[in-house]
Amino acid sequence: IRMVQKDINILSQKLKRTEAITDETVFRLSDEIRAKGKKKEKDNTHVQSYKLLTEMRQLFDNLVDTARETGKAQNHGRDIESRSENLSARIKSTRLERILNDLAQVKNENKELKGKIKEMS
Repeated sequence: IRMVQKDINILSQKLKRTEAITDETVFRLSDEIRAKGKKKEKDNTHVQSYKLLTEMRQLFDNLVDTARETGKAQNHGRDIESRSENLSARIKSTRLERILNDLAQVKNENKELKGKIKEMS
């Protein structure tokens, strides 16, 4: 679990750095296009690139959120399983105690009955 969280954090940080570099590059190229006067040609690739970059970041964030939620669900499932095992062990222990108490009572009753039989004979 910790390894998965660590991997998610590493990938998130790496994507943030990559996104910052890409964002800077897109804006720099956009400025260069404007400076050269090519804006008249309606070259909007930098706008499309930025939109795609933003969409990619959103999709990655969704993926990370899904991975985190999956991890939380797995942790919760393990917790429930552990609690179930503990309850099962307690129930078995309680049943065993009852059986041992019943056995002790039967043994005592048997002793009393043997004593009564000896008295009668």
